[in-house]
Amino acid sequence: MKRFIFDLDGTLLTSDYSQEFEYFKNIYGDKSKNLIAGLATYLNSYEKTYSKYEVDRLCRYLNAVTGLEFTPEIIAVWNDLLGNNPFVLEDGIIDLLEYLKSQGHSLVVLTNWFEEPQKKKLKRAELIEYFDDIYTGDMVLKPHKEAYICAKKGFSEKDCFVIGDDLYKDYIVPRDLGFNTIFYDKLNLQRQTIVKVKRMNEIIGEF
Repeated sequence: MKRFIFDLDGTLLTSDYSQEFEYFKNIYGDKSKNLIAGLATYLNSYEKTYSKYEVDRLCRYLNAVTGLEFTPEIIAVWNDLLGNNPFVLEDGIIDLLEYLKSQGHSLVVLTNWFEEPQKKKLKRAELIEYFDDIYTGDMVLKPHKEAYICAKKGFSEKDCFVIGDDLYKDYIVPRDLGFNTIFYDKLNLQRQTIVKVKRMNEIIGEF
């Protein structure tokens, strides 16, 4: 038995974030342009600095880096929008999950955001029943070592496969920790020699 550790956003499914961007525009007006443009960078920096997401800490952090006022209430609405965003499943993902479960493997999710919206997305996508465990960003955050150690549970690194669309957090860091890693590169942007797939069902038959 192997353990497959999946990223969620951009790996299992891809969401439409236009609702949350509209929300920020309604709150912050023209100042939202810089927030939206820099949001991914801000969150990546937070995730490298802190080991988990905490609402109060995230508010203080975003207040400092954006100059805008974030409150727990704003984060709560943001999370609600994230949990209800439209999404599309990644190509071949159902085929892959069905195959891995049929082979008796353990499947888990390791995702860098709060538990409630992430679990809600998995339920709405009818994916949640495939997974034995779900590890979210309010427990542990990639790229910290503790996140991967937590997700592997009782398995050894050599029996675990980390699969995701972030070259650093889902491939390089866990690879350097001794995990098997598969980079999901659906646009075929990475030219370096790495283990990667463009479609999820390319993995079928390998395990």
